[in-house]
Amino acid sequence: ATTTAGAQDFPSIHSLSDGGFVVSWQSAGQDGDGIGLYARLFGADGEPASAEFLVNQSTVGDQRGDFVNVTQLENGDLVFAWWGAGSDGNGVYTRRFDIPDSGGATPTPGDDVLTGTPGGDVMDLSAGGDDTVSGGAGDDGFFFGAAYTSGDVVDGGAGTLDQIGLQGDYAGGVTLGAITGVEMLVLITGTDNRFGGATGSNLSYAITATNASVAAGFTLAVQANTLRAGEAFTFNGAAELDGAFLTFGGLGTDMLTGGQQSDGFFFGIGRWGASDRVDGQGGTMDQLGLQGDYSGANAITFGASQLVSIETIALLSGTDSRFSDGGAGFDYDLTLADANVLIGTTFAINASLLQAGESLTLNASAESDVGITVFGGAGDDVLVLGRQDDRITGGGGADLLTGGLGDDRFIYVSAADSTASARDHILDFTLGDRIDLSAIDANSANGASTNDAFEFIGAMAFSAGVPGQLRAVSVNGIWTVEGDIDGDAIADFSIQVTAASLTAAEFIL
Repeated sequence: ATTTAGAQDFPSIHSLSDGGFVVSWQSAGQDGDGIGLYARLFGADGEPASAEFLVNQSTVGDQRGDFVNVTQLENGDLVFAWWGAGSDGNGVYTRRFDIPDSGGATPTPGDDVLTGTPGGDVMDLSAGGDDTVSGGAGDDGFFFGAAYTSGDVVDGGAGTLDQIGLQGDYAGGVTLGAITGVEMLVLITGTDNRFGGATGSNLSYAITATNASVAAGFTLAVQANTLRAGEAFTFNGAAELDGAFLTFGGLGTDMLTGGQQSDGFFFGIGRWGASDRVDGQGGTMDQLGLQGDYSGANAITFGASQLVSIETIALLSGTDSRFSDGGAGFDYDLTLADANVLIGTTFAINASLLQAGESLTLNASAESDVGITVFGGAGDDVLVLGRQDDRITGGGGADLLTGGLGDDRFIYVSAADSTASARDHILDFTLGDRIDLSAIDANSANGASTNDAFEFIGAMAFSAGVPGQLRAVSVNGIWTVEGDIDGDAIADFSIQVTAASLTAAEFIL
């Protein structure tokens, strides 16, 4: 070792095919963060044949020399294997080096052909080259840093969360190579130094997938949610025919295109902005998931080209931790453009997971071509629909519902959806609209296995001991619709309706 500062420990000697040998050791503090692994080549005469060189690419944590193994391949290249303690526990690392033809030259990392252990491996491939790697069993990580190319071949093996990590300026574009058995592609921000690749500056990514990127019937998650403002992310999965993508946007500008199956796009707290765009391409159930406080100053007005070929917008509660840590109660204020939904397609907004205290305010009045299906949550929602035949389920809370033009259906699935203490108000009930009560069992005494229909009794009072009666009473043009499901002559649900008239024909009982 030429460095004498700190401690140099655990020397190991391995013979080479030319009669020389390689010495490896660990050195404390030399690589800038904890213990690093170093090596040096020597000739058959015992004289140095190279300068000492750093074996480990990642400098985070201790890279230990007490369990190092070195193998020389048939072509003369050296492969080092060791264990290192990074920011997330211990891992097994490997790295391959080309032996230079001229004496005195330092070995350089080359094209690696690496196979993992039965456990969870972390392979540092950031030195470059066209690598062929297989993780085997366990959940493996393949860190390429800024060195990934389409020539790299990655087989994650039998794990359930094998990951490829990229950290570099890929703004010029990169096409994904052959990928098998990998569940997640992670794009890392420029300030993250967990793997030693932090640059301190903004990084941008432009990723193109091929049909070989995802196996038929499988889903590849593309995780960019930690990218900061100023770090752009473009993803194009249009060439993927039989696999799907679940893509997570970051805080920068995201331009995301799915494949020909049903894909998902997720934007967490503060991550959807006016410059973001999602295109579902093919598939019949492409979804945009939003989670966060998107109301007030953060309200979303979708531009005409921001949503393309999306069939569902799903709004997540602050209590939902499936895709993020969640947060306090979230409110959503969304305005759709007419061009967001194309003729001949279907479109739904699902807020059914929102809890009490969370709400959806929706303005879809501009939509002229397609009827929209809306599911409200447990809070007080304000839902305004467009000019076609819409299906509106307000859910719990005191909802304000406007169907707009067309033959709209206002759907109630539970007596608790609208009560005297939290009453919905249908604001524009017109000829052709219907109030659908068919999912509510009108006679609770018959048990859960039955679903009895209501009997419409006009403006008459309920009869004690007769469950299943439905009445409608008008005062100054505002109708109150009430239903008694237990026969106590007290309304179990109550809906206000602004309408010219209400008869039995306006209900699906």
